[in-house]
Amino acid sequence: MTQKRKLSKAHEARQLQRVKKSLLKAPWTLRITEHRDTPLLVIIVKERILPEQRVDTDNLVAPRSVLMITGTTLF
Repeated sequence: MTQKRKLSKAHEARQLQRVKKSLLKAPWTLRITEHRDTPLLVIIVKERILPEQRVDTDNLVAPRSVLMITGTTLF
């Protein structure tokens, strides 16, 4: 059995910075969480809708991408 190596603080900071950059461009997100009203885990899938794919950007000066919930399930 191999032991998991502990990352240095600098390496961990670089990894976090790299992940943050890609989060802005990710086509979807997956979130596993707990809700107060359910004893089970909830999996939430959100899809990124780009500004050129949106239909509600007529009056917006600088439209941005938005995350829309595409699915949820109890686990």
